[in-house]
Amino acid sequence: MIKFNNKGTANTDLLGFLGILVLLFVVWVSTGGPQRAKNAQPFYNLASSSEKFLEIKAGDSTAQNSADNSADENLPAKDPTESAYRGKVTLGWGNAMSQTNASYEYITLEARSDNKTVINLTGWRLENGGAKRLYDQGGNVIRGQNIVNYIPGGVEFWRPNNATPLGQIKLKPGDDAYVITGNPPATPYNTRQSFRINKCMGYIENMPGYHFYPSISTHCTDPTKEPGMANFGDVCEKYIKTIGYCDTPVVGWDKDNGETLDGRYDLPGYCKAFAIKQFNYPMCIAEYSKDEDFYLPEWRIYLSRVWEMYYKEKEMITLYDNKGKIVDQLKSY
Repeated sequence: MIKFNNKGTANTDLLGFLGILVLLFVVWVSTGGPQRAKNAQPFYNLASSSEKFLEIKAGDSTAQNSADNSADENLPAKDPTESAYRGKVTLGWGNAMSQTNASYEYITLEARSDNKTVINLTGWRLENGGAKRLYDQGGNVIRGQNIVNYIPGGVEFWRPNNATPLGQIKLKPGDDAYVITGNPPATPYNTRQSFRINKCMGYIENMPGYHFYPSISTHCTDPTKEPGMANFGDVCEKYIKTIGYCDTPVVGWDKDNGETLDGRYDLPGYCKAFAIKQFNYPMCIAEYSKDEDFYLPEWRIYLSRVWEMYYKEKEMITLYDNKGKIVDQLKSY
């Protein structure tokens, strides 16, 4: 029987294994083994680190923007012809469907009371629906044309004889405007501008033989409340009580009694002088133009056309802003 002697081999293997352990220990120490062991985090923090990684990925801007853009693509596109003022200024028919005289024909504009800003109308465009209508002419059918008018400048503080330079027509929240197709009627004050109504303009409205259309309401102060009334005698006081709000006394002449005021010749000279000086538009604006309620929320805009603008059947009126975009539109069909 053959016998094997393994004692020397086992000893050699043991020494080799111990040498490997010593080598690994030296490497561990040289690479900061003890300190690394001290600073090592517990195993459960791996879950926290994973959560932070997922949070960062969820907040990634590229991924978020991609999702937002995808959502926007599913929304209907905004009409490129629609104005930013859509819903902020609205059209009204006025008397456009019944009036044939350009001086009386009008439509209305209204600025919503919940608007946040003042809206400048100067340069905006109004069009009728002429191009929508067909006509028989000489046995042929022809298409009409739109009538176009631009909203002009105007004056906020109106003075007689167009003494105020033209500015822009601006509607404040809640303001209205009457857009008259023609010109204002002739008057000694030579009204030829678009203007904002003020509380003294009733004096012009009440001038004999002249009226705005539509009429201007009278917001003048009570004549009996004018300064100096306490110093007048009974005759003058009773006369002033007969003067209506925004009425200008009419100076006349009686062949037997001389100068009269509103047909009366028995008034004292001081009374006539006071009434003639005090009750008129220029004096009213001189005294009350600084009042907070001097301007009323209403404009009169004149397009200065000779002929009517709006048809009485199948009409369409379109309001465009200064960029040519549709603000509002009315249709009668």
